[in-house]
Amino acid sequence: MKFIPIIAVVILGVGIWQAFPKQDHTTQDNSAVYQTGAQIQSDKQTLAQIEQELQMALKSGGIHPDTYLEIKQQLNKLQADGVDPERVAAALAIMAKLDVGGQRYQKQSDESA
Repeated sequence: MKFIPIIAVVILGVGIWQAFPKQDHTTQDNSAVYQTGAQIQSDKQTLAQIEQELQMALKSGGIHPDTYLEIKQQLNKLQADGVDPERVAAALAIMAKLDVGGQRYQKQSDESA
């Protein structure tokens, strides 16, 4: 007879435990990793597009000043985010060789970008 209250407490405890949904922290952690991975992939795609644009600009002989400034800003952001430093540095080196708007780009106007 002494076991009946103990059994009732155990059954009640199991019932309460089952009533609360389990939280799956693994799924939440994986989604955060996935978002980070997606951002890295996006940054690498942006860098690849910039590299293609710069190669076309080298072949065509130059680049429009607005395009130059836009690419420069994107490269500065990628550099600040630490995305593939060697490739970003190589892209910046290509930019230094480009003619912008029909002439060599003035470095002092580049400083504001």
